[in-house]
Amino acid sequence: MIGCEYLRLLAWLCAIVPGSGFASQAPVHVSSASAVMSALQDWKDRHGANWRIERDSLTGFASMVYGGGAPARLWPASDADWIWVAREHVQATLGLHGVDEGTLVPDARPVRFLPLGRLPHGSDKVSVRFRQYAADIPVDDGHVNVLMSADGRMLSMQSTASPFLARLDLSARLGEQEATNIALEAFVRRVGFYPTVPVSEPRIAVKQAVMQGLRVPRLAWV
Repeated sequence: MIGCEYLRLLAWLCAIVPGSGFASQAPVHVSSASAVMSALQDWKDRHGANWRIERDSLTGFASMVYGGGAPARLWPASDADWIWVAREHVQATLGLHGVDEGTLVPDARPVRFLPLGRLPHGSDKVSVRFRQYAADIPVDDGHVNVLMSADGRMLSMQSTASPFLARLDLSARLGEQEATNIALEAFVRRVGFYPTVPVSEPRIAVKQAVMQGLRVPRLAWV
């Protein structure tokens, strides 16, 4: 199995190398601190001064928004309500985290009830988890979690999703067989022999790769 996993890793590495045959990626720019802090101040003006953010140094946007309570327009009474309210919170905080709500799909088990004990906004908390997609292609490690109180008030939001999907070209110019051949050749160069286990079928995915100090989405065969 080591050979199989190593081959998959090499396939991904080959796929994201510039000039590997994939669609060229438009340059992205880290969100300026002033823009995010301005959005935070606006959020505080509307929802209280206790809000804080943690910025992702690889994107410039907030990876965590926390510290206060932002009311919901609907008191959730079903899973569908919780998902709807969570989407509203994601959209309302767009200037902080930069993630387009339209790229998010509810996870396999999106709504989780979390009895965390008696906290300022009540004892029952609900977490809604989203997975990020570029069209119908999943984004590797792209998730958004919204934590809310029993009345739908947003308490925090955590994001590992990419704020740069709108700039991603989804036209794969490297074919499936070509990607497999490149991975095989790279494997042989690294270890000196062909893999002794069956090669899995490649699938298209969006990887979040760190390039020149930025975490950017790249189309890849994995």
